[in-house]
Amino acid sequence: MKQNQTLTVMDAGRMTSLEIAEVTGKQHKNVMQAIRNMEPAWEKINGLKFQLVDYTDSKGEQRPCYSL
Repeated sequence: MKQNQTLTVMDAGRMTSLEIAEVTGKQHKNVMQAIRNMEPAWEKINGLKFQLVDYTDSKGEQRPCYSL
């Protein structure tokens, strides 16, 4: 997983959707969809949305991922 500076400065208590996909063996797009589906309930309980950040993929393009 190639990360840009946005992700490398996150605190140790956080995990990205990319890391979740890697650990679970799921495709990142499916992890992103599951997080989007959970976000309304999370926002209702905590009053906050999940943090959407960017990472640099293997082609050098910016892509979205969540920092949880």
